[in-house]
Amino acid sequence: MPIVGVAVGGMLLTGSASTSRRLGMALLGVSLGSGLLRWQLGRAFAWQPPYELESDDGRLQIRRYAPQIHAETLIDRRTWPNALNEGFERLAAYIAGANSTGGKVAMTSPVLMTVTATNARAMSSNAWRAPRVAALNELTGSGASRRMAFVMPGNLSVDALPLPADHRVLLRGVPRRRVAALCFRGAYSGDLPAEKRNELLFLLKSAGLQAASEVWFAGYDGPSTLPFLRRNEVLVELGE
Repeated sequence: MPIVGVAVGGMLLTGSASTSRRLGMALLGVSLGSGLLRWQLGRAFAWQPPYELESDDGRLQIRRYAPQIHAETLIDRRTWPNALNEGFERLAAYIAGANSTGGKVAMTSPVLMTVTATNARAMSSNAWRAPRVAALNELTGSGASRRMAFVMPGNLSVDALPLPADHRVLLRGVPRRRVAALCFRGAYSGDLPAEKRNELLFLLKSAGLQAASEVWFAGYDGPSTLPFLRRNEVLVELGE
């Protein structure tokens, strides 16, 4: 729609009537503004997994998520930016048509990746080999350096999803779970996610809560979004 508005606005600007030119200028401004908003706040137009908010003390949120299906991949890369890029490329290829049907799967938000105490280095591991579809509750790849995941749209079951063409991508059922979340803004290409991971674990310890999984980084916006507009989180599963 913004593209159509820009085109129509441009046509009106070429008219001879002043009313037509004013209308064209207004339409052009609205269209460009909405296009910019869509570009910078793309997360508002993507499906996000719903959750029930159990508590929020201003820093730490406790949430309850319904079961989900993840498309996941393991990345053996030493640097955080390289892992982000490689993992995203694999999973984006899957939803773009690199699958058993050649069909597309809608992009959702956020993109998830496990985050370690420091993003400077990651352990090397080539031992992991995953099935194409992992069973519900099955945790695989514990020895890998990092895992990245796309949450599949909530209206699709595992049987309705196409199988990945890339053997490094798997589909995994994630059960209902209780999650602690710490929200933050800023660039996520450096050590900030690792710093927030450590902060999250400190807040958990202070609250007398116990982490029951790896810590995940959740990025709701793409790299083109200005850092101060980005919505980021670090998440960890809690025991009941």
